[in-house]
Amino acid sequence: MHRLELYRIKNKKEFENLHEIWDVLWESRDKKTIFSTYEWSHAAWLWRENTASLYILLFMSGSKHVGLIPLISCDYTMYGTKVKVLEILSVPDNQICEALVVPGYEDSVVKALVNYLLKNKSSWDLINLRKLCPDDFLMERCLSGMKGVLSTGNYDELDCVPTIFLDKSWDDFYKTKSRRMKKSNNNIRNRLHKNFREVKIMHYCSRYHQQHDLQHAYSEYLNVARNSWKNEKLKALYSSNALDFLDRITQYAIKKGWLSIWLLYLDSTPVAGEYQLIDRGRVYALRSEYHKSYSDYSPGSYLNWKILEKSFGLGYITYEMGPGDMEYKIRWSEINSKRYRSRIYGNSLRGRYLRAVEQVLKPTLKKFLK
Repeated sequence: MHRLELYRIKNKKEFENLHEIWDVLWESRDKKTIFSTYEWSHAAWLWRENTASLYILLFMSGSKHVGLIPLISCDYTMYGTKVKVLEILSVPDNQICEALVVPGYEDSVVKALVNYLLKNKSSWDLINLRKLCPDDFLMERCLSGMKGVLSTGNYDELDCVPTIFLDKSWDDFYKTKSRRMKKSNNNIRNRLHKNFREVKIMHYCSRYHQQHDLQHAYSEYLNVARNSWKNEKLKALYSSNALDFLDRITQYAIKKGWLSIWLLYLDSTPVAGEYQLIDRGRVYALRSEYHKSYSDYSPGSYLNWKILEKSFGLGYITYEMGPGDMEYKIRWSEINSKRYRSRIYGNSLRGRYLRAVEQVLKPTLKKFLK
């Protein structure tokens, strides 16, 4: 066990000064994802900065940086009372949330974290961590370390990320799909070709295209998004802060070689698009859109089909569709990678109130109403 010093990063300047340290910690991980990079978190902060405060925790052993947990502090109203909640700095596009810890320092980081949270328990009522990987050591050990000290909490399944393995041929994959799906796909294709002179799919990615081409593709994608049904029903995804995030992560993605954008054109008009990031053979499908005026032709379904068809045989490992068990995702996926949630209740009056409501009152009412 190592004795660690812990520092809280509270402002944007301190955050930006972490860039090199963050990169070193990220490189020390065996499993690396885009969602735990400095670039992702820095872009995410543009979305969250108006509604949260930085609570990034940095762990040091002597002069060596051995861990980083990118937390933020948020004020919410829950069950009629205002509460302070700690959560991972993330946005809806996150497919996973992670801490960065140098291998061999896990137990020391957990001990230092628990001690810090107990020492500063007046600064939070609830710790709510979402989209955790099943083998994430951090929160299970934290829960164990806090038992008997705080109101503790729970660690349970929250969501899934439908995933397809791309290490085979398209033909081998597609033949496993139902006749009903194939018939539906063929009907969509025939309807498109019957009603439009030109049906064209373009793929722009960092592997093959220059910066000006990628920026053009991003502009075309945004034009589709502005006319998407999501723009009306899911307004939070297209707020000014959300677009600041998307602009910044796009800039980073172009620089880092991650960006991948697919567009479907009907008679030269972009009517559907998918925004992806690709790293280390993993394709992360973050957003998909289609122009609401063309919904009768199912352009989104057609593009999704053709993206998958063209993604096999390119040397990629997985295609990961993002959290959610929507029907269009499940019908294509081979596995559903689970994501978990951890909730730790503080010993404040508000923390105990939340625990009473969520772990006693709600389960009791649920049983009673069955």
